Amino acid sequence: MIRKYLLAALVLGLLAPVIYAETPSWLELSSEPLFGTARNAKPTLTLALSVEFPTVGAQYLSATYDEGAEYIGYFNQNLCYNYDRTQGYFIPDKTASSHKCGGRGFSGNFLNWATGSAIDVLRYSLTGGDRILDTESKTVLQRAVLQQGWYGSNSNFPVKTLTPAQALQAVPDELRRLPNNTLHNGTVYIYNCSDRIYFRSATGGSCSDNKDNNQLGRSLSLKVYFFTRVEVCTKAADGSLFDVRTVGGEDYPLCEKYPSGYFKPTGKLQRYNDALRVAAFGYPIHNVQSEYSGVLRAPMKYVGPVTFNADYENVGDNPRKEWDPQTGVFYKNPEKDTQFGISGVINYLNQFGRTGQYGVYKTYDHGNELYYEALRYLQGLKPTAKALEPLRSTSAYDGFPAYKEWTDPHPPVSNLGATGDYSCYRNHILFIGDKNTHYDNQIPGNTGGASANRAANPAANEPDFVYWTRIASGFENNSAMTYQDGAGENRSTRGNPSPYSINLETAWTGSGGKTRFYLAGMGYWANTHDIRGAQWTNRNNASGSGDPRRPGMRARSYFIDVNEGNASATATQRRTNQFVYGAKYGGFDSDVSYGGNPFTSDGVHYANTLWLREPAAALFPKTYFLASEPEAVISAFDTIFASIVSSNYSIAGMAFSNNYTGYVADGDQTYQASFNGSNWSGDITLNDVKVDADDKVTLVRHENWGVAQPLNEKLWSERQIFVGQRLAGEYKAVAFTWDRLSSSQRTAISSGASATVGQQRTDYLRGDRSNESKMRLRSGVLGDIINSGVVYKGAPFNLKYDADYATFQNALRDRTGVVYAGANDGMLHAFSAESGEELFAYIPSFVVPDLYLLTLPDYKHHSYVDATPVVDEAKVGDEWKTVLVGGAGAGGQGVYALDVTDPTKFGADNLIWEFTDEDDPELGNVMGSPRIVRIATQSAPTMPIEYKWYAIVPGGVNAEVEGNASVTLGINTLFILDLSKPAGQPWRLNSNYYKVVLPGVANQALGIINLSVAVNRNNTLEAIYAGDLSGTLWKVPLGTNQSLWSADSAQLLFMAPRGQSISMPPMVSSDNARTYISFGTGKYLEVADNNPPYKEQAIYTIIDTGEMVDLEMLAQATIGADQQFAVPSFVWGSPSEIQSNPTMRAGWYLNLPDSESRGERIVYNMALKDGILVANSVIPSLGGCDVGSSNRYTMNLRNGSGEYENVPDQMLGGAFIVEGGYRVWVDPGTGTVVGGTGGVAGSGGTKDPVFGGELPIPGSITGILDWRELNNYDQLKSSF
Repeated sequence: MIRKYLLAALVLGLLAPVIYAETPSWLELSSEPLFGTARNAKPTLTLALSVEFPTVGAQYLSATYDEGAEYIGYFNQNLCYNYDRTQGYFIPDKTASSHKCGGRGFSGNFLNWATGSAIDVLRYSLTGGDRILDTESKTVLQRAVLQQGWYGSNSNFPVKTLTPAQALQAVPDELRRLPNNTLHNGTVYIYNCSDRIYFRSATGGSCSDNKDNNQLGRSLSLKVYFFTRVEVCTKAADGSLFDVRTVGGEDYPLCEKYPSGYFKPTGKLQRYNDALRVAAFGYPIHNVQSEYSGVLRAPMKYVGPVTFNADYENVGDNPRKEWDPQTGVFYKNPEKDTQFGISGVINYLNQFGRTGQYGVYKTYDHGNELYYEALRYLQGLKPTAKALEPLRSTSAYDGFPAYKEWTDPHPPVSNLGATGDYSCYRNHILFIGDKNTHYDNQIPGNTGGASANRAANPAANEPDFVYWTRIASGFENNSAMTYQDGAGENRSTRGNPSPYSINLETAWTGSGGKTRFYLAGMGYWANTHDIRGAQWTNRNNASGSGDPRRPGMRARSYFIDVNEGNASATATQRRTNQFVYGAKYGGFDSDVSYGGNPFTSDGVHYANTLWLREPAAALFPKTYFLASEPEAVISAFDTIFASIVSSNYSIAGMAFSNNYTGYVADGDQTYQASFNGSNWSGDITLNDVKVDADDKVTLVRHENWGVAQPLNEKLWSERQIFVGQRLAGEYKAVAFTWDRLSSSQRTAISSGASATVGQQRTDYLRGDRSNESKMRLRSGVLGDIINSGVVYKGAPFNLKYDADYATFQNALRDRTGVVYAGANDGMLHAFSAESGEELFAYIPSFVVPDLYLLTLPDYKHHSYVDATPVVDEAKVGDEWKTVLVGGAGAGGQGVYALDVTDPTKFGADNLIWEFTDEDDPELGNVMGSPRIVRIATQSAPTMPIEYKWYAIVPGGVNAEVEGNASVTLGINTLFILDLSKPAGQPWRLNSNYYKVVLPGVANQALGIINLSVAVNRNNTLEAIYAGDLSGTLWKVPLGTNQSLWSADSAQLLFMAPRGQSISMPPMVSSDNARTYISFGTGKYLEVADNNPPYKEQAIYTIIDTGEMVDLEMLAQATIGADQQFAVPSFVWGSPSEIQSNPTMRAGWYLNLPDSESRGERIVYNMALKDGILVANSVIPSLGGCDVGSSNRYTMNLRNGSGEYENVPDQMLGGAFIVEGGYRVWVDPGTGTVVGGTGGVAGSGGTKDPVFGGELPIPGSITGILDWRELNNYDQLKSSF
């Protein structure tokens, strides 16, 4: 090896003016995602529960049973049940056949239809259901307690019937036995009341214990009735879940396995417990129509095991948690109430109707007032005085706390105070009830009479909601009214493309002429205006609010209609439903609307897309749902919570099911990692790619596919986890269990604690959750996936190597796809692409020393396996294999290679090798992805060419300079590692590995983050291309003589000015005439990279002739109108040609327009299609609610012209191409392409993947379009 620390004198002369002494050589690598450092504001969800008797009406209103239909509820519709007459509840017995049990049990499908209450499906979705029995090993749910006196109530819970034929399949034969011991063969009549169900041979009877001769099933129950209770989440004999639920044919994750080993029913509140805060409002029990109503029943909080402070920092155990994190058992009194001994959001939602007087509900609901009190709470105000008047008697509390004093749910956030930007602090009000509200007109702005004399009082923070209802009415009628939008601009209500004539200010809700559609006005104002704006005053403040202003904060409204009396079933009925208008104007996508107009996003084009969901004819606003359609309600809550809470997506790289890294097409699938920064958990999502005839791209998500949940449910002791060990300079892998760890590994994991603790920590890392009460609480076993892109690998490529490869490829042509990703739980994970189940996990030896940190209760995020691996075929020795090679990013200094030919049988022998800084101290933190390549070698000039496979690894950052281990400075290195190194053989420089040390620039950061390789048509390496952090672009050809694999063969192609770092993999491409190198500049590795002062950064495309290109040899692009840019026309020439013809140019460059002002830079890979180059920049967060953004550049690689567009509110990762239809226009006379379109640019984003318009095909090209992306070698492989 020949090393060079300084460039030649000529180069030094060029470097001298651009040395930045203030640039450090040591990089403070961020342990947290730089693209997730915007304030992690957690949303709120306020439940406004209109607890009135229709809320517990029948879920299924039809009096006749359809055994072919699917009825969702507390019972599993696909199981048969027996009734435990001693315990008084139904128990799962066996699987039903198309909902039929053949007279040997109760059909769960039938029992859902027969017993279900409207509120049940809401409880089912939100909490898993109302638990009447809740122990570690057993859960029994109870149907809602029905209103007293409802026995045989045709309007609220009708008498239901089974035909004789249906009875043979829906109920056990023994149920049909009469008191006289004969079997009833006629119609079975079904009555519901209180918490029970009666079966009869004739109509009649009562809700009592009285016996009569028409009662059925008395031999099956100790009573003359059956309790509407069911045991759920039962296990099979082998310990697996027996009670597996489905909704619409898809698995539904009702039952979650807890660390205790038992399954408990869970809903959205449990699953999203650390992602949002929740509060609950309801009514006192009083039945004076004219009396104001709406009180706080459960104050805002995190309901789960962990909590966060006002700055959304995890502060550990939640003293107000609502369930035991080990067992999942609900706590009865999480708020420590001393009056009633019961409290909490979940308990109120689940148990209303049975906490006070059994089966007694409010008769008249005051929906507008309930909603307004919930809104006041979010505004940081005190409760309305009249709202507290019904609490004069204890009975009004209904056995559950009601809070007369409020604490502000939004205390000021550090560094924002009262005047910062709170636009990302989102509030959501979920209203559940029936549309027939009563006398609920006492809201600000209504001065219509003595009972509703409540003037607006802006000085006291009480807007005129009658006025805003009038504005909503103007929108609905498409009448011209002027209003001020949230920015204070005057706007018009014109634009509704399908107006409906209704006056929301004067129309009655259908409850006797005592209330109007004020939900529309309140909802619209809260959705489009700051609910605690800059004009807010210190009046009516709740405790803890201080200065009440929170500029930018708004609230979106959702409505669940229990469909009382089936009165909301049709579009015509919904035309006069105030919940529909509350959702339409309180729930439309106001963020993208123009001036708060629900019908336009640009003020020019008008449509219903901002508020209406499909099918349009059904007239369903996006945030309005019917509780009478359980499948729709469950789907609705999926939609609601997905819109309320969103994880950040990793933008390190998406994977495609076609095995390629840069191209995807219709019918392919994408995999993208996500992470939750509040609990440092991760997951991977799966989407189908759909491309229509117009090249419009959509991704259809598989909602029930993921990798986190299957891993949570997997028995931790059965996971296939292996760990690397370095002993006497040799590496091997062993099972990751305490007894197989080396002494040094045990010492590291124990970290000063006892061996018992060390073993518990090892089990914890494997997934054992039984000790989380004394270790770190996890929401799931899988760690966050941040800087590791996801990699998909299916069958081997169809290549032309040798006969052995053909045999190998044919044997594995049906190999099931596997998704690989590194996670910050210390492991490289392999997941089945079909099921999402983990196949194996590998822990590199060099991350073991810090694994114990993951178990600590005060854990602060740490990087572990945080870099993208590469997976490809290689001939290892004499055997073809599929090989995975990866680094760890900031998690450690090393790389590992695994044999993943058959990932279903991965074992300790599948470790090929590890290579760490102990083997060569000049290996740093490998941040980028290695490459697996075939290299032609020759032992002597006269000897035949041999082909060997190597891993080319960028040396990374923060490596020690050889011979000076006490100083860590970093160095520009490339490592070439032999994949055929025999096991047990130590690493030997210039024997089984090679190293290229490239010159650096004094006082500047050193290191190579990424590299690209160029391969020829035979898939053999021609050269390595890499940029370093000092801005130098290198080409390293590797000839057949291995002794010359050194810096002597390196060619300096370009030096970026002003110390611009190059951290992306260069794009290497070629047409019929020349080879081009395209790259952008900037780095994104340290927290300081988010902060000013910023450097100017650029995009470059240069010609590669092996000569150095100066900046003066490039043509500069100029940005003009409409974010378009162009380069003055030029003729391409090499540096040598430019010496004799100065008008020629060796390439072009574009200075990024937002680089100096906003820190814009290019750090992720580019994409190329038919000579069109696509690049995405990163623009860091400004802090507060700004989450950063990106500019997407589309450029003609040959002439430098193009355009860019800003993608706001998220950062984009690397670019890729979605293949689409081609439309090419050719001059028939010359055969010249004069233009066209083909394909679409796509990229992963921190929120969602983003797709652009159709890519142009450049004109003035004669003949075949022959653009090759030489570094996308897996794509190239399939071309021959």
